[in-house]
Amino acid sequence: MSKIVEYMNEIGLTNFDNIQDYFFKSNLETIISLHEYLQELAYEDWSISDYSPYSFAPSMELCGFGGCEEYHCKLQRASVFNKFASLYGDTVYFIVNSITNPHIPDFSDDKHKEFEYRYHLMSDCSLIFLYSELIVRNIAKIIPPHFSICPDCFAKCICNEDALLSLNPISQKYSEKAVLEVIEYNSKTKNGCIVIKNLPELFPNHDAYVNVYGEYETNVMEQIKSFPSIITDKTFISHFIQRHVEDCYITSRFETFISSAYRSKYITDKPIHKEILSTNKITASLTPPVFEMPFLENVDTDTILKLRDSEQDSFNEYRIALDKATQAYLATTQTTEASDIYDDIIYPAFVKLDTMFKRSRKMQIFKNIGELLVTSATVTLGVMNSVIPENAPAIITAVGGTEAMAKYITSTIERKLTAGNTIENQDFYFLWKLNRKK
Repeated sequence: MSKIVEYMNEIGLTNFDNIQDYFFKSNLETIISLHEYLQELAYEDWSISDYSPYSFAPSMELCGFGGCEEYHCKLQRASVFNKFASLYGDTVYFIVNSITNPHIPDFSDDKHKEFEYRYHLMSDCSLIFLYSELIVRNIAKIIPPHFSICPDCFAKCICNEDALLSLNPISQKYSEKAVLEVIEYNSKTKNGCIVIKNLPELFPNHDAYVNVYGEYETNVMEQIKSFPSIITDKTFISHFIQRHVEDCYITSRFETFISSAYRSKYITDKPIHKEILSTNKITASLTPPVFEMPFLENVDTDTILKLRDSEQDSFNEYRIALDKATQAYLATTQTTEASDIYDDIIYPAFVKLDTMFKRSRKMQIFKNIGELLVTSATVTLGVMNSVIPENAPAIITAVGGTEAMAKYITSTIERKLTAGNTIENQDFYFLWKLNRKK
């Protein structure tokens, strides 16, 4: 059991509503005390797993701990990555910056800073709750402050002029395609909001809403007569996008530094991360498309983890097979669309397994019917016609069989239909069985 998860359960942080109430209704001293204690618990929980090709260090934005700060956006990204980690990862290392950052801010009666502090801790504890099953199973690990580094401190180490100058061509390219729209501006407070559009390479999930302030920004926005309005000042656009490209560079360098420290693969959903890092000869991978397969939309994480426990061998085999098949497929088509990979690799495998299952069922029922040890009355179930009703246990009980007999019969049928034949040995058996459970 994870000590962080156990303590959160102990103090009642067991659902999203309770977590929000705790962080916004408790006094500040209580929140700071919890923050410090969670850091200690992260250290006590900490361990480094053995190397695996399925050990990942996701970008903070990908898993919800970074990027867009809107609460529901964080939860949505975390929900998607939770499914990915359940379906694909042996270990995932999380950088939970607000909790594990060694620097606790000095508020000095600044209510805005205090709100941000509470909000970020609340958001990250919500994500820990969402990932709790993975954390308890030791699949997901929170890197404690003792074994990490403050992102701001790291930025000071790498942010030299030469490194930033090398980003100019990339910044220029994205400045030319970006669309900046001012949607509001308050002339009294001198702040406003700019939406960055048409840059999925930097913002893959949705357009970016950026709160801006400062003399340079306000000079441009004060010239705008009505809102919303598109900014046409190319110099302003260039400077604005350049800052975001530089932020992407610093963040990705920090995240890859952490991933290399724990011999894990850095994965991101931002194409710009891969582009920027390649200029520094650092490898970054875009997230594998497996967790975006259409048949997984209605499969919950709990179902995946339970099947993973019972089908460990087929779980391992499907990942290896999918990696090889995907690499070969990408080498010839250059597509990264999950729907295309599903159509051309996964779906044909499902059709093949369906056919094999139907054929083996007809053959195995007659061959093994004597092993079922049931009374002649149970023949009315339709077994002789190769039909296994979904409500078989209820029917068996109704015709005079016991509940134990019902469970024995149905489990034996399932076992006989797959054991000893080639179905379980197929590469995508795990996904096929998961598809049948949705």
